[in-house]
Amino acid sequence: PRKGWVLRAFEGPDGPSPFVPLLDAGASALLPLDIYCPPDGPREEGGGADGPGRTTRYEAVVAYRQCRPGGGGDGGDDVAVVHAGTVEWVRPFAASFVPGPVGPGGSLPGGIVHASNAVGGEDGGPPERRAPSSPGGELVAAADVGVRVRCILEPTGLGARVAAARVLSVTNEDKVIYSSDSDAIMSEPKVGTKLSLSYSFTPTTKNGSKSRTPLGEIRVSWTPANLTLPDDVVDSSDASALGDDPRHGPLAVEGAAPVTLLGPACTVVDAPFTVELTQRPSLPRVGSPFHLTYRVTNNTAKNQSLWVSMGDEDAAGGGSSGAIFLSGGKVQEEVELAPFERRACSFTLMGMVAGRSVRPAVSIASNRYQTWVVRETLTSHRQVFVMP
Repeated sequence: PRKGWVLRAFEGPDGPSPFVPLLDAGASALLPLDIYCPPDGPREEGGGADGPGRTTRYEAVVAYRQCRPGGGGDGGDDVAVVHAGTVEWVRPFAASFVPGPVGPGGSLPGGIVHASNAVGGEDGGPPERRAPSSPGGELVAAADVGVRVRCILEPTGLGARVAAARVLSVTNEDKVIYSSDSDAIMSEPKVGTKLSLSYSFTPTTKNGSKSRTPLGEIRVSWTPANLTLPDDVVDSSDASALGDDPRHGPLAVEGAAPVTLLGPACTVVDAPFTVELTQRPSLPRVGSPFHLTYRVTNNTAKNQSLWVSMGDEDAAGGGSSGAIFLSGGKVQEEVELAPFERRACSFTLMGMVAGRSVRPAVSIASNRYQTWVVRETLTSHRQVFVMP
């Protein structure tokens, strides 16, 4: 006669349904236990890659009847065993955001009134060339000016080689910026796989006042990955209990809740000036003049005074471009703008050496606000390719 344990299910609405009719001595059975954890809310400051995870404590009560030799499964003692454990939940993705040059960190800050955009020098005089002070590394952007943001998604690892999730699509403001229609790029991601995305975001202020907002909101549609059980630990009864799908870990369910990731928080302020830059021709030739034009618009109802200058400091702040470019006309002047007036500030240059060179930096500062309107010494995007 057989001996072992008979599992007794709890009384449910449809009556008891034994999980395993008879578990022979020395045999084992795999009992699937499904647990669900609601997703976290959106996390600010760059997507929620940091911070502690979440844990769930569970108790599984296994009730069975002990069978004695010759009993035929009847007349045994009823036993209940409580097994307690803890499940640690991991976020399916780690995300990092890298915003492009924005506000005082770019070459066209537009006169933003903020400590990080302040200039030195006396009121009405030329501004000093010194680095801006940025309190706590605060990110500041001008309202209604587009910002390019790069987002890097990396699936969390389950074990040494298996990633926790597959990316199906990524959207920003209902605009799809990634879709795995071919199911090829992130269909079977490995640990360390990264998906780099880029999108544009235009911050706005609320009621014309300074506000703080994340640079974009990313929604990631995904499906969980799971782990396959080794063949030597799964028998026919286990496969039947698992629905002929010998897997454990995350359930490969359809329609998993999308993950929402907020971009880095940014202080948005109205810029008193709008600047547009044009270069004609775009590919100058050696010995032929070309023109740089900065069209500055006064967005305020006040008269504005601007200090305009072209220097010879390179992007690193130490070299000189005087031997590579010649300039003609004024390289320093003070310009007056009436309310809502638009004025063009032009410079004429001539390249003397063929190839890629860094042209002189242009600086425009507001005398009223003592802030930078144009500050090209902070950027290396001043390279000009001069044709022979």
